[in-house]
Amino acid sequence: MKPVVVYYSRQGHNKALAMSLVEEFLGRRIDVPMIPIDERKPTGMIAGLVRAIVGRPVRLAENPDVTDYDPILICSPIWAGHLTPAFLGFVKSLSGVEGKSFYNLHCCFGDTAGALGRASELLQQKGGHVLGTAYITTSDLLEREKLPVFVRGVVDTCVDRVD
Repeated sequence: MKPVVVYYSRQGHNKALAMSLVEEFLGRRIDVPMIPIDERKPTGMIAGLVRAIVGRPVRLAENPDVTDYDPILICSPIWAGHLTPAFLGFVKSLSGVEGKSFYNLHCCFGDTAGALGRASELLQQKGGHVLGTAYITTSDLLEREKLPVFVRGVVDTCVDRVD
């Protein structure tokens, strides 16, 4: 199997994280596709935050097919300590992923409030094996010297699964 990076990004931070992961894989001669998670009907920030707080997923424009990939790296923000409705919608849409490996990556302002554990729990309920769950703060993401160290550690873990 080969890895894939799936991401949801409203302001571009998680897209930048996803792109950094793909670049690191490419540097190791592993071609990795990048698949965006798009909402069917985009929600405003306040409505999205309310949905995140109550744990209500959104419908996706298209359910990404990740059945041919392993590991599956997911990049998504954490809003006020909660998983985004797009992340929840993506996980809800997953099928045929029993036994696949996942790595959750989240960019946030620092308050994860149990969201990391919840993300892993949801993927495990789908039959997935969670290789890791990590977050990087928005300020660390913007500090270019911290991002490569973070990304290398994630890719190191995943490369063991690819070979």
